[in-house]
Amino acid sequence: MLSESYLKLTAEYENLQSDLQREQEKLDLAFQDMQQATVDIETLQNKIVASEQENAGVTANIAVCNNEIEHSNEKIKELERRLAELTDSDGEWERRLADQDSYLKSLAGQQTVLEQEIAAQMQQLEDLAKQNSEQGDAISQQDAALRALYLQENEQRVRVAGIDRDLAETKDTMQQAEADGSSVAERLKQYDKEEQKLRKQIDAAAQKLQEQQNRLTGFRQLAGIREQKFQTAQEAVSRLNTEYANTQQRQRILRDLEQNMEGYAGSVRQILKVAGSGRLGGVHGTVAQRITVEPQYGTAIETALGGALQNLIVANEDTAKRCIRYLKEVRGGRATFLPLTTIRGGKLRERLEGIDGFVALACDLVGFDEIYRNVMENLLGRIAVAEDIDAASRIARQFQYKFRIVTLDGQVVHAGGSYSGGSAARSAGVITRTHEIEETNEKLKNLEAQMETLKADAAKRKAEWAKLLTDIEGAQALITEYQGEHADLQQQLASLKVRAASDRAWQENEAEQRARLTEKITQLEQSKTEAENKLAALGAEIKEAAAKLQSDSESQTKLQSEQAMLSQNIADQKIKQAELAKDLESERHRRITMAQSMEQAADQRADVQDSIRAEQKNIAEKQSAIKELTDGQDARRAAITDMQNEIGKLRRIHDEKEKHTNDIRKGMDGLRDAREKQSLERTRVEERKNNVQKEIDDLVFRLQDSYELTRSEAEEQAEPIENVGEAEKQLSSLKNRIRALGSVNVAAVDEYKEVSERYGFMTGQIKDIETAKTELEQLIEQLTHDMCVIFQESFIKINQYFGEIFVELFGGGSASLELTDPEHILESGIEIKVAPPGKVIKNLISLSGGEQSFVAICIYFAILKLRPAPFCILDEIDAALDEVNVRKYAQYLKHFFGQVQFVVVTHRRSAMDEANVLYGVTMQEDGVSRLLRLDQNGVAITE
Repeated sequence: MLSESYLKLTAEYENLQSDLQREQEKLDLAFQDMQQATVDIETLQNKIVASEQENAGVTANIAVCNNEIEHSNEKIKELERRLAELTDSDGEWERRLADQDSYLKSLAGQQTVLEQEIAAQMQQLEDLAKQNSEQGDAISQQDAALRALYLQENEQRVRVAGIDRDLAETKDTMQQAEADGSSVAERLKQYDKEEQKLRKQIDAAAQKLQEQQNRLTGFRQLAGIREQKFQTAQEAVSRLNTEYANTQQRQRILRDLEQNMEGYAGSVRQILKVAGSGRLGGVHGTVAQRITVEPQYGTAIETALGGALQNLIVANEDTAKRCIRYLKEVRGGRATFLPLTTIRGGKLRERLEGIDGFVALACDLVGFDEIYRNVMENLLGRIAVAEDIDAASRIARQFQYKFRIVTLDGQVVHAGGSYSGGSAARSAGVITRTHEIEETNEKLKNLEAQMETLKADAAKRKAEWAKLLTDIEGAQALITEYQGEHADLQQQLASLKVRAASDRAWQENEAEQRARLTEKITQLEQSKTEAENKLAALGAEIKEAAAKLQSDSESQTKLQSEQAMLSQNIADQKIKQAELAKDLESERHRRITMAQSMEQAADQRADVQDSIRAEQKNIAEKQSAIKELTDGQDARRAAITDMQNEIGKLRRIHDEKEKHTNDIRKGMDGLRDAREKQSLERTRVEERKNNVQKEIDDLVFRLQDSYELTRSEAEEQAEPIENVGEAEKQLSSLKNRIRALGSVNVAAVDEYKEVSERYGFMTGQIKDIETAKTELEQLIEQLTHDMCVIFQESFIKINQYFGEIFVELFGGGSASLELTDPEHILESGIEIKVAPPGKVIKNLISLSGGEQSFVAICIYFAILKLRPAPFCILDEIDAALDEVNVRKYAQYLKHFFGQVQFVVVTHRRSAMDEANVLYGVTMQEDGVSRLLRLDQNGVAITE
């Protein structure tokens, strides 16, 4: 009976499907006609727009031509005015040339008279110079004799003064020696007292020095312990930072997946995007987006829903139909829609509460808005959730496999008795992804709290370590101070002993010194008497020679005065002569300039006449071009009118086809409603048929599995049961007794052999991996060591080269590179310290932009000097430099000739001057580039 009904419903459904297909074909044809009309309309509209744009361009060109004609007319007027001015100026130029020739002749006559006067005065000056020379020779001889006498007198005066000074000093020394003799003994007594005091102070300083050294040793031991604790805390912070960064990365990935709707089908994503932009209304979202699930039930709900997670909830069936039509039009794939107005919910009528292993109905484990209750009950209301597969199996058997059961770990017992399971499969992670995002957020908060705690602990350890380092520095400073104090005291003691020895030696030589001083005083008094007698004789001779020299000098002074006056007069005449020559040269140059200007005026008249003819020709050409543009514009306007008429016809065709498609859609909606009713009825009958068949198959399977009987054998052996309840109790008792016997694994020996072989294989693999790990660690350690050595050697050389190049390019100063963490070379930063000449720089920011660029160039040259590259391109690295530094930079490139070939891109002339070959690119014609090459000898070659 069920089979006949199902076949009848299937035939009716297929007839409706055929009718729908025929109507769909008609609709597709109508759509094609509409689309063709739309395409034709767009094509014509594009042509109209293009024609209108071309007309607008033509209008602009006409306006440009008119503007050029007007400009040319104005230019012709200006040129005609200029031509008239040039014609009037010819007579004026001829008159001015005649006046200039007359003035030049007058200046030449004045120059001849002045030259004759200068020659006469020069002859008179030569005669005076001869007389002055003869008088001067006589005075020079007298002056030399007088200077000799003065020199002898000065020598005697100096000798007398020296004798007086030596005599006074000797007497003072005698008195001082006598006074010092009495004080030396007193000083020697004081030296003994000071020596005892210094020895006591030295012993006290040595004791304080030893105490500070012991204290420093203790501080260093404590500092080592504190440093170890600080390093441990830092390592913990670093590990936590790594974990925090990994968690943040995972969070970003999950959020990107959520934002990009990863896990959803392409059709679903397309509908959601279109709905989000407002083009499709009434779309509420996917089932996964409208529910919330506790983490422990996430796997079960994902398994229960399966592909239904991506089903789209819409407001009504019209919205669903619009979405389906949209997907069909854009060929976006297929999707399932759940209209809120048509979906009806329902729950299992069987009472499962209190059954061992039952958790809840699936719809009761999710959270949702009340408006979605029918949808959720329709999808999850007939699905039960059990704790595990055993509980699910018991519940299914108890209710004869009437409904689907899902376990918390994702196993499924289907209605009818089939099982699905294995490792938990998630449809797309759309539910668990939300939980994972929440978990990562919580984990990040916990990690942040832990990080704050660890950072505070690390800071505390660092502060303790820093305090001990400060104490160590203080102790070292005290040790240095005590060592200096001890050395000072030792020095004072040694100095005291030296002074005491010196005073004792002075006492021994005191008597001998007094005898020598007495003898010296006697000799000085005799020398003084002799020098005073000789000085008086020299005074008389000097007086006589000075009187004669005075008379001769007065005569020479008069001659020199006459000579100076004549020389001054000659100088004035020569200055006047130079000024006259300069005026003459200037006026001659002016005469040449005036002649050239007259010739240029004639050339300008010819140029103006040529320009007038060119402008008249340009006006004629522009008027012809305006006529051609106007004719083309009229033709395009006529074509636009024809295309607009054609567009009107195509729009009427489009409207008729659209009306026809609406009629077809209305008919198809009726057919779809009828088909849906038939489909629901057919599905209901098919489900009943399948359930009956599954029950029969389940009974046959249980006979085969439990009793090893076929259906025919069971029918032969079947006996009527009078008391069904008693029979079920007896069957349950027998099953419990069998279960109590336990399970027997007959394949245990083979399994042990297989597991043992696999254990041996995996053990060997682990040993190989550990060996490889050890070798890799050794290799990494060796490579790290080699890298450190190479880096350190290269860094020392680069630092040396940097300093040398900096001094050479900056003209002085100093520069160096320093590692911020020398203990960890590969992780260390590099500080650049420079001091240009005459500047004190604490930070590179204090340098100007050009200086910063020059410092960078110095570093680059230092690296290049260590590792020269065969070919190097420098692209405008001199842009920020001034001309002086650009030349220095370009000249320094020659240090690398023979090792590096440079290609320098620059706009600076100083750099171009130093290049061997220059290349430039020109575009003399539109779209045609030419390469210009200029070699050292200045020959330009176009390539």
